[in-house]
Amino acid sequence: MTGHWGLIVAAGASTRMGRDKASLPWGATTLLDYQVQQMHQAGLKPLVVCSARQAMLTLPADVAIAHNPDPERGKTSSILAGLAHLPPDFATLAIIAVDQPRPAWVYTALLQQQQATGALLTAPSYHERLGHPLLVAGALRAELLAIAEDSQGLRQIVRQHLADLLAVPLATSLVCCDLNTPAEYQHWRDRYAEFESRP
Repeated sequence: MTGHWGLIVAAGASTRMGRDKASLPWGATTLLDYQVQQMHQAGLKPLVVCSARQAMLTLPADVAIAHNPDPERGKTSSILAGLAHLPPDFATLAIIAVDQPRPAWVYTALLQQQQATGALLTAPSYHERLGHPLLVAGALRAELLAIAEDSQGLRQIVRQHLADLLAVPLATSLVCCDLNTPAEYQHWRDRYAEFESRP
């Protein structure tokens, strides 16, 4: 197995936000840079999926980049574009959108539980509500490659393997943070201090 990877989906059009989410300020950096930094700290190898309009994104040399030529086809197309750049024997893939910032300790907690149990799917939960990221074991690679937007992409894998999904309770609503609109972005930006400390 060739390690643990983190796939950051950043190719969306950001229509509800009104501007490219990857470049939004987050702490002392941008959303995308924050995601990359936190994955590095957790021992994940980041892979960013972006679109042609984001060709000028500046990322560290050790960050892999995959381009989705047609992101309008949905998030599934970005995941498939990312999978094409991964080694076929990856151990774990953590999948997250660029607008779902997570501190390193969340990734670490999930990786530890996945490695301890051998779960095929692992996700955080807060008050019994599943959050993100979703960690997918390499054993499900073939099923990942078969996902389709018209069958709800990753959700079809979760449905098929619901009994194999390990929900890891974490004492923070950060695992449900999703920055779709300017109001949501401001709400979570006002709570940024919570991303700097573990509850």
